Amino acid sequence: MHPCLTLLLCGSLVAADQRVQDLRVLVEARPTAATATWSDRLGSATGDADLRQAWAGGAGMRWGWGAPGRPHLLVVGAAALWLEQRWDDAALRGPEARLEAGYGCALGNRWLLTLMPCVAAGRVALDRPAAASRALAMSGSLVEWGAAAGLRWTVTGRWSLGLEGGWLGGRQRLTGDGASLDLRHQGGWAGLGLAWTIDPRPQALP
Repeated sequence: MHPCLTLLLCGSLVAADQRVQDLRVLVEARPTAATATWSDRLGSATGDADLRQAWAGGAGMRWGWGAPGRPHLLVVGAAALWLEQRWDDAALRGPEARLEAGYGCALGNRWLLTLMPCVAAGRVALDRPAAASRALAMSGSLVEWGAAAGLRWTVTGRWSLGLEGGWLGGRQRLTGDGASLDLRHQGGWAGLGLAWTIDPRPQALP
């Protein structure tokens, strides 16, 4: 690369300054690969439990801190999600709260790269109607952990679109009707977000 072009590129990255004060609406595709351990009065069994579908939707926020005129940011966020999973003839669903903290880097004035580890906890309920088989109702807890890389593109003014992808793992523990279910899921994870930035103006230089 020509030295002058290199200097121009580095200069533009150093000068990039994006505000992260985002209110977000989210939708995501979640891992479908899982392992299940089922226990009841007759004994227990473990095996693969591939989910037919797994997705989530909800809302959240992200906030970033960095020096004026610099591209590097500390980014934290929180989200409230509703999970929907299908396993054979049963539905597993419930609310989840997620916390995240990571790194952001402004790639010019419209693109923001993020690297965000996260942890989450929630409640899930399993429902299998009598029409499918013997009616079954269970409920319990959910914990998750993972990380995702993402890009936020500022479309115009306060509005931006974000795309993220990474890895997510978790464990769901449910009991009910004299039985217990331990469901462990892990795999690829992708999400799409629409964000509205409270104040998109660059920070004032000292």
